[in-house]
Amino acid sequence: MAEPKTGNASRQCDSNGNWGTPVYINCVNEILHKTTEKLKKLEQITNPEQAAAAISDILDTVDNTTGDHNKKPLKSGDLKQTTSILSSIIQIGNSKNASVNSEKFADVLNSVLNTENSHSWNEVNTHDDSEKGASSIMRIVDSLGSLVQKNLSSNETKIINRKNLVIEISTLKKNLSFPSDVHSRSKLLLADQPALKDKFYTAAMYKTLSGILPTTVNRSVGSDVMSVSFDKAIHNLAENISITFERNKKVKFIDPKISCGYWNFSSRIWTYDGCYLKMSDSKVSTCTCNHLTNFAILMSPSDVEISDASKKALEIITFVGCGLSILGCFLTLIIYAVFWRFVKHEWAVILMHMCIVLIIGYSVFLSATEETENDVACIIITGVLHYVFLVVFFLMLCNGISVARSVIYVFKTKSRLPIYIAVAWVVPLLIVGITLGITRLKGYHSEKYCWLNTSNFVFMSFVGPALLIILMNIGTIIIVLRAVYSRKGIQNETLKKKARDGIKCMVTLLPVLGLSWLFGILAFNEDTIIFQYLFGITTSCQGLFIFIFHTVLSKKVQEGFRKTMHRRRAKSMSNFSSKPK
Repeated sequence: MAEPKTGNASRQCDSNGNWGTPVYINCVNEILHKTTEKLKKLEQITNPEQAAAAISDILDTVDNTTGDHNKKPLKSGDLKQTTSILSSIIQIGNSKNASVNSEKFADVLNSVLNTENSHSWNEVNTHDDSEKGASSIMRIVDSLGSLVQKNLSSNETKIINRKNLVIEISTLKKNLSFPSDVHSRSKLLLADQPALKDKFYTAAMYKTLSGILPTTVNRSVGSDVMSVSFDKAIHNLAENISITFERNKKVKFIDPKISCGYWNFSSRIWTYDGCYLKMSDSKVSTCTCNHLTNFAILMSPSDVEISDASKKALEIITFVGCGLSILGCFLTLIIYAVFWRFVKHEWAVILMHMCIVLIIGYSVFLSATEETENDVACIIITGVLHYVFLVVFFLMLCNGISVARSVIYVFKTKSRLPIYIAVAWVVPLLIVGITLGITRLKGYHSEKYCWLNTSNFVFMSFVGPALLIILMNIGTIIIVLRAVYSRKGIQNETLKKKARDGIKCMVTLLPVLGLSWLFGILAFNEDTIIFQYLFGITTSCQGLFIFIFHTVLSKKVQEGFRKTMHRRRAKSMSNFSSKPK
């Protein structure tokens, strides 16, 4: 039998004549409504003991109405009414100097924080402008701590442990480590400092509030919410507070960017000033903050959260593109080897090295990027991919230097090709080694794939050098173009032709490699799927583009092919004419 309600529920009728979902924000359980009326009568009681007894009875009534034994999610109106009752109890407890049974109070808090109530909390956050929505829970807990502290001695600690929250109320003697008696990876640490000594504090860990508090688009609370407050305002902490959060596995972004934030009660949003990410791996993230409030880590997608259909489409694009690129690189190597006397040049050697590296990179990428269960193997795979794709960019840099030297030094100079190749293969190895050393193998790769973690500086160890090389090559192209086409530039037509060939090689490589990773950066930072598709297409097809632009459309390769075919035809005709008649 349905419980009696009071008030009204509403729902909208759309332009097609279809009814929307009912909104229950103004529809309240009759028992809770009557309980609110009882609270008003408590204001007439002057005896603290009588007020405490009446509050205890009210908490029993509310717990019986909202408790887990009811097995049904609470409606938005009931959640709003319950938090209002809890706030009123705190106010009456303070005004009447009456004690409040914190255990019963916590039972009610635990019930309203059940994950089954998430939809109703969203309704409260959306439709209730008069209250503070789900964030009122944090205010209530802080107020409860202040009330309970009045009945605690300076050496006494009150710990309340429930399924959905943990509360600790005590006096800070030395450093604070919360929660102190609960097994959890999440931990709030506050160093011993004079400004905090002998101050009453209330620390809380909310295990389900992450799914209840409102968040912005494509940003989710990815951890428990933890808070610490003192009975008096604290300013200018001598040392930052450190909070380690266990990552919420239910927040499923492909490779989330982690931010440290706190809840701003005035604007009712998560904000970030004064909080910084110290470290992060697949299991925990550690933040430091220079103020005290309600903290959490927030996750936004480095890849936009995508539908299964889009994910499947991207997988197909990637696998087909990588397969074609491997084939394109193989064909480029074979054709260059066959027509070597026609294409022989420093940039041709560099291009062949690039093809070898891309074949290695694509092969590893296709076969092993999802091997995240074995952490050691995943670190090795990530390191290999990090290395080979850096080598590609350094080869592109060496190509630019080679072209620039051929223009600057008009007279023939000794080839620096061995140095270029050594730099292209050794410097990326140093970058990868330093990155691994700094991370100490923690947080090097993403949680979902064996690729660089985009939530910390690790990704910049790839993007930074890549962007720098792209800018340097753009500068080189400008310098060479000015040298070739200026009046006082290169007069020798042979040198001009070589310079043009070098520029052509650079101009075609720059979009193929540079543009693809520009899309990659946008894919990691913009809330749109289009950059994911562009990144998937351009990156996986790099080898194919090299084959098209530097083999199929290469005039030197075409010349070699024509001369070879002409020689074969001439030889065939010679053999035919020399046969006896």
